[in-house]
Amino acid sequence: MAFQLAYIGLGSNLESPIEQVLQALNELATLPLSRLTAASSLYASRPVGPQDQPDFINAVVALETRLSPLALLDQLQALEQQHRRRRQRHWGPARSTLTCCSTLMTRLIRRVCAYHTRK
Repeated sequence: MAFQLAYIGLGSNLESPIEQVLQALNELATLPLSRLTAASSLYASRPVGPQDQPDFINAVVALETRLSPLALLDQLQALEQQHRRRRQRHWGPARSTLTCCSTLMTRLIRRVCAYHTRK
């Protein structure tokens, strides 16, 4: 399978968010069948949705991968779980969040949407 390009959004607004994002960036560089090809600077942003939470630290990376879109999503969700991400409310605070911004397959988009809208 040829390498496919995926853009991954990283964000955190809890427990040393800069360190959380930098650690996630380093972990993305170790994903199987993948290579990190570019990373943005870190930047701060206001939360989307509820404003009663700290600002986020964000970044975006370009990742070339031979993983299928669903396997990549599984890897990203496993990293979130390693960082003890809890989805207590929609658009709520997060230690670490990793989001696929671009993929080739529609079923991944459906699964991401379903995953992010769970209550």
